[in-house]
Amino acid sequence: KFEASACDGIGLKNVSDRIKLVYGIQYGLNINSTYGSGTDISIMIPAKSKDELKKIVQAT
Repeated sequence: KFEASACDGIGLKNVSDRIKLVYGIQYGLNINSTYGSGTDISIMIPAKSKDELKKIVQAT
């Protein structure tokens, strides 16, 4: 799970929270960082058609 510290990462947490609001709690950002090795970021969103996305956006 992604957790923002008090000083940084608020923008990424905001993006993850918005994804969860639109698509459900099983979706969002997954960020794993290892010092000296790098950072992996996965974005989990469901595949939707253009019409399905319009309905979702209009409902939120």
